[in-house]
Amino acid sequence: MRNAHLHQPTWLPYFLIFWRLILWISLGVSVYYAWHDDPALLRSWRGPALVLGVGGFLAAYEIYTRAATRGECWPVPYRNVLLYLIVQLTLVIILLHASSGFVGALFALMGQVFSSLPMRKWLVPIGAIVAVTSVPLGLDEAWVTSDWGAIAGFLLFMAGWVGMAVFVGLLFHERHQRERLIAELHEAKASLERYALQAEELAALRERARLAREMHDSLGHALVLVNVKLEAAQRLYAVDTRRGDAELEGTRALVRTTMTDLRRSLADLRADLPNSQDLPTALQHIAAEVRARSNLTIACSAPPAPELAQLAPAAAEALWRVAREALTNVDRHAAAASASLSLARSNGAVVLRIADDGSGIAAADLARPGHYGITGMRERIEALGGTLQIAARPGGGTVVEAHVPLHG
Repeated sequence: MRNAHLHQPTWLPYFLIFWRLILWISLGVSVYYAWHDDPALLRSWRGPALVLGVGGFLAAYEIYTRAATRGECWPVPYRNVLLYLIVQLTLVIILLHASSGFVGALFALMGQVFSSLPMRKWLVPIGAIVAVTSVPLGLDEAWVTSDWGAIAGFLLFMAGWVGMAVFVGLLFHERHQRERLIAELHEAKASLERYALQAEELAALRERARLAREMHDSLGHALVLVNVKLEAAQRLYAVDTRRGDAELEGTRALVRTTMTDLRRSLADLRADLPNSQDLPTALQHIAAEVRARSNLTIACSAPPAPELAQLAPAAAEALWRVAREALTNVDRHAAAASASLSLARSNGAVVLRIADDGSGIAAADLARPGHYGITGMRERIEALGGTLQIAARPGGGTVVEAHVPLHG
């Protein structure tokens, strides 16, 4: 319940001031009438005792009110309320010996106690306060004389005060419950912010891992192959210059291909990530890039952008990266002549499908370690609550299908 007191309703300070004024005025009037009825009161020991009793009641009232209105512990522990009630009732009983007017302090006490406890624990405080109130209001005499009118008047009067105290208690109950809800919402907001930060850091780590795997698969492999080909060219020059030139030319071609792959990877890092509104356009661009650098024929279809308005930005980015990775794999490894790229809505999800007519992929191939690109695609989609399926296509080729919830 940290900082719950910062969210006090605007009416609360004025209400507390009003209730405090009523209490002070009631006690002041009671002291005046006690002195008026017995002018010798202040000249005896009862005068200082009266002042100490009033001061003690007010001091305990203020201390308890400040502690209760902080909102840090509600409901107040039952034994603490009972201890406070016993202290205050003892002081009021002492004050009632001086004047019956001090019965007004009991009504302030009633509302205060009700605001501190849940309703199921109100019975004992109500009974105690009514019992103490009944004597100065003459219920004992009315009961002895069977004055049913006086008894009915007392009960009606107490019902009014109890009703008012209950109303005050319910106001404070509502306030405490609202503060508790606000504190829980603040905690939930802080948890979500921490989760978002962790998710962002995790995404960065995954992207680093993907780049490391891609560089290992492409650049690292190419450098090893360049070194092998250079050593082969060096040995061939000693026996056949023409074959050595051919090996060097092949090495140059490999370096050019590797540089193209490296530029493409760097372009991926600098590329603006699509949102749901421009995802169809981004997929068209991916298809155009792959067409431009290969002999693939690629058919691309996607729904109008407004149909993807509910797709989360993270989902749009994930689908974009899966499409890029899948088409790159088709270009590099599938030996395909054509491919298709499609995006569609289906049963509350967005389905991305990439199919080719190449050499295909077997289940055993997917089970082998080293398919870092496939691992990265699967992690992206599953992190959004979706699924990624990769299977051989009937008649030859491979199908990659990603399902992402529309309301992820």
